[in-house]
Amino acid sequence: MDVNIEQKLIDWFNNKIDHFEHHDDEYHRQLFRSNTFQHKCEKIWNQLNKLRTIVDDTLKVQNNKHPLSSSSLQRCSNLITMIYWLDHARLELTEMIIHPCLFRQWPQSSEKILEQFARITLYPEQWQRLKFRLKQLDFKLVHYEQQFHHLDFHIKQLSIDLANGVRLARIVQLLFPERFSITLLSQMKPGKDVANVRLLFKQCQPIFNHYDKKFEWNAENAVAIAGNYRQQTLETLQSLMRIEFNLLIEQRYCYHLKKIVFIQRYIRGRNETRKLRDEFLSLRQAAIVVQRRYRAKIAARKQRSNYIRIREATITIQRWFRCRRNIMICRNYINRFLSRRQQAAQNIQRFWRGYRCRKQIYDEYPLLGIISINLSNFNLKTLMTIGTKTEKILKRMEKLAKNSLITNHQGIVKMISDQLIGDLIELCHYTDWSLEIRNSLCNDGKTLFNGGLIYSYE
Repeated sequence: MDVNIEQKLIDWFNNKIDHFEHHDDEYHRQLFRSNTFQHKCEKIWNQLNKLRTIVDDTLKVQNNKHPLSSSSLQRCSNLITMIYWLDHARLELTEMIIHPCLFRQWPQSSEKILEQFARITLYPEQWQRLKFRLKQLDFKLVHYEQQFHHLDFHIKQLSIDLANGVRLARIVQLLFPERFSITLLSQMKPGKDVANVRLLFKQCQPIFNHYDKKFEWNAENAVAIAGNYRQQTLETLQSLMRIEFNLLIEQRYCYHLKKIVFIQRYIRGRNETRKLRDEFLSLRQAAIVVQRRYRAKIAARKQRSNYIRIREATITIQRWFRCRRNIMICRNYINRFLSRRQQAAQNIQRFWRGYRCRKQIYDEYPLLGIISINLSNFNLKTLMTIGTKTEKILKRMEKLAKNSLITNHQGIVKMISDQLIGDLIELCHYTDWSLEIRNSLCNDGKTLFNGGLIYSYE
């Protein structure tokens, strides 16, 4: 049973190491595809080209004094450039290059390896000149590796592999990557197993006591593990398994708690959104009513101003039209009045001129007045006489026509008609003579008194 437990613990430890390494590989693949990695690689590549140019120029200048073959010169340039590139990439791409190992041979330091290579290959003057040029351009070598970085963290023998504390530090680092970084391994010193385990227990005790209270992470257990005590070693691995289990529970709890919080936040946000929407709709309805009233008032005010303007324009047009119509009516009335007054004035002037002319003529020729009076009286008497005679003749003719005893009525009718015609001819001659005398006298009077006539009113 103990053997099975031991093998299970070893398998659990090794699987955990493999799982985290595989997980790191997946993480690196994702980072390698990112735009940030490509941008940093382009930046490093530009610096690398600049560095290669500096190295080639320096070696070519010094090569005149200490000649080297072209192939050796090219190899030296490539190696120096590669060392600087690896150091700079390790410094810039910390997230992409998690594993600290860049070199296999000891010492694992960029600066020391470059110095050893320069002492073997280049002359001191060339190396000093190159170092001075690189220092001027701020090219520095800072990478340094420790011996435990090259260790294999898998457990093969449980009684031996956990004694130095390095593998325990690695598993602790994998379980708590946020709290324990690579500096935990850097504090481990080779050959000091008890000190390494005590240091590990001292740093992990406040954290592990929170997750596992069955196992005490104290100095006694640290000494026991460093002394390869099997029971304490198994208890330590079991404690790490319980810690991992509690961490998984906490992670699951945090994961589900995040989901629960997300769902609650979504539901509460949804409810709050609905509440705010209802309030918004009510306020929107009120705002619509207020806006409608306000716009109606603005429109009424605008229409009122337009109505007043149109009304004033209409009144102006009507006033102009009525004034125009009244002017036309007054003008027509005045024209009619003037025409009637002119006609009346002409009639008055005509009668007045005739009266003045007759008066002047009658004053100058008194006989003409007597003749005119007698002529007018004669005309009246003659007309009356002709009328009475005509009536008598017609009556006589009717009687003769009715009396059939009279046979010679045609001769009597002819006699009466001849007598009537003779009287009418005599009257006509007398009337024409009188009118000629009067017209001649009137024309003479007009010629005499033309300067005193009154003209028509215009």
